[in-house]
Amino acid sequence: MGVTYPAGTVSTQITLDPVTGKLKKIEKIQGGILGASLGNGTHVSEESCLPAKIPFKP
Repeated sequence: MGVTYPAGTVSTQITLDPVTGKLKKIEKIQGGILGASLGNGTHVSEESCLPAKIPFKP
């Protein structure tokens, strides 16, 4: 049928610097399908964000 993967863990830390508008995401991957496809270890990504023109209303 298909490939069976054991359970894995992913922990994510997201940081947004309101002064610079930088969003930083740190993901620690261990095992499972993500570990098999992306690789185990720490993956870091950054984005530049801009303020919304209309204030957010929940």
